[in-house]
Amino acid sequence: AALVQLRPSVVATQLEIPLATACAALQVASSSTLDALTILNTAPAPTDPRALDDVWRYVDICIPNETELRTLCGKSGSRRDDVDDDNDNDNDEEEDNENNEVEVQLCQELLRTQPIRKAVVCTLGARGAVVVERKSDNDNPNDDNDDDDKDEFIVTFVDAPADLPARTEPIQDTIGAGDAFCGALCSYLSSSLSSSSSSISLPQAAGMACGFASMSVRNRGATYPTWDEIPASLKLKRATTTTTQQEETV
Repeated sequence: AALVQLRPSVVATQLEIPLATACAALQVASSSTLDALTILNTAPAPTDPRALDDVWRYVDICIPNETELRTLCGKSGSRRDDVDDDNDNDNDEEEDNENNEVEVQLCQELLRTQPIRKAVVCTLGARGAVVVERKSDNDNPNDDNDDDDKDEFIVTFVDAPADLPARTEPIQDTIGAGDAFCGALCSYLSSSLSSSSSSISLPQAAGMACGFASMSVRNRGATYPTWDEIPASLKLKRATTTTTQQEETV
């Protein structure tokens, strides 16, 4: 009832509350009454992935970290077990890209096996995040090859803006970084859905959320930057139909 009265454009929840409560919130949010964008942060991921079988149908976007993603896909061991140990590539950037492919494959697997409606966004710590979106049927109407992952999904690697001042500061504490990312992503998407703000894509919102999370780890404890501390690169612009300069908005 509270959700119906608030009429939010985005509803997000996680698994630190009872699963039944999270499921009920997502179910109401995705109903025709609200038709809100639903986001599930799978923290902490259940040890039995089947526990979420009745939840996935109400989820538009799933946000796990690397460890949670492995758990959701029923994988045991470390992500390093899936990285080619025979690769002698000395290029760190190329090695990171290859390592990221582990998460890409798992995101695709999760989207293939579960009825998540839009995307999986996996946070990668210092490597940013990867956004794997379902491809609209209208994007490639003449392609009948359902076995080709490249035609099923759109994969985008994102990171904090290159000019983010916090990038040059030492990391103090990563506690709360995941919450910072999820909260910022929800805020960006909600603001984008508002008629008063410029529209941005999910990868764009995720990149900006990486920037907000990056700022949050430069201080001790789970502390987050205030509005005045956020640089212009992390602020959405107010939509306008005139040629005047756009104003910053939440």
